[in-house]
Amino acid sequence: MTDTILDIIQRLAPRPYRTTSNPRSMYMMACPLPDHEDRQHRDGGGSFSVNAEANLWRCYGCKAKGNTVTLNRILIGEALHPYNGPVQRRSAPKVRKTKLAPLEGVTLAALASAKGLDLDYLLGRGWADTRYFDGAASRYVPAVYIPYFDTFGRDPQIRYRIGLTAHDRFRWKFGSVPRLYGLEALDRYLQQPGPLILVEGETDQATLDAHGFPALGIPGAGNFPPAWADLLGSDVALWVEADAGGNALMTTLAAIIPELRIIHAPATAKDPTELAAKCGPLEFLGILRQLIEAATKAPTVLARAHGSTPTPLRRSSHRARAIYFQVST
Repeated sequence: MTDTILDIIQRLAPRPYRTTSNPRSMYMMACPLPDHEDRQHRDGGGSFSVNAEANLWRCYGCKAKGNTVTLNRILIGEALHPYNGPVQRRSAPKVRKTKLAPLEGVTLAALASAKGLDLDYLLGRGWADTRYFDGAASRYVPAVYIPYFDTFGRDPQIRYRIGLTAHDRFRWKFGSVPRLYGLEALDRYLQQPGPLILVEGETDQATLDAHGFPALGIPGAGNFPPAWADLLGSDVALWVEADAGGNALMTTLAAIIPELRIIHAPATAKDPTELAAKCGPLEFLGILRQLIEAATKAPTVLARAHGSTPTPLRRSSHRARAIYFQVST
């Protein structure tokens, strides 16, 4: 009597098996073929099937198949095992990680020199050299510590300048809450003649303040909550930089501050700091006064540009002012 596949396995490579209701794979077990371990395959075992009626076998793991003759020859070493190698598991699609560029780093002296600002003036406002950890490069880079004080000159919220010319130039210290830059001088600003000028960033605010103009710095063109408008008084002007961020900021503030006036940057300089660097102090004062006199009401500017006037947003009473003037206990 000819041995069945089960007989050959039990004689040459005994192992447990289970029965199924499928006649084409009535018996399932771990593959008995040499050099093949079912653990290499995702099913973890039981990949060898036996069709008892047809006396055929097949391994769904190593893809070998045959009849009683081929199985017997493989198990007694007369034939090579037709094992095709481990099944390649289907892995999840790889997510391409964006490689972060290393931070540029900047010192206070380099920043002051590049922006034409007096180093002692910046030191007097609390700016200082520090270090910032660059996770992408696993190293520390030089950075500038910039404190954003409240209206009492207290409670500094810290922003770091981590680059001079790179696109990635700023970081807030963990836990710091963004606010307008220059609030410690707000009372003095509101008593000065002329508009309170809003500019983008700390260096432009420092440039205007150093030249005697009342100004507050906005920490990013996309960062101006409506509640901040309650701090500003009734005469407010915005220096609009000639780029997408400047235009977006103008549209946002025009909806919050209906009486806002727009100072258009001259063609030769995008911001006050660049303008001051290109001319002497007296010339800068003259040009800036001319720009302020030529400032246009924001609704008029937007109507010309878009054919419509933005709907003013209601200010939040004096909630923001109360927050900034509240004394911590």
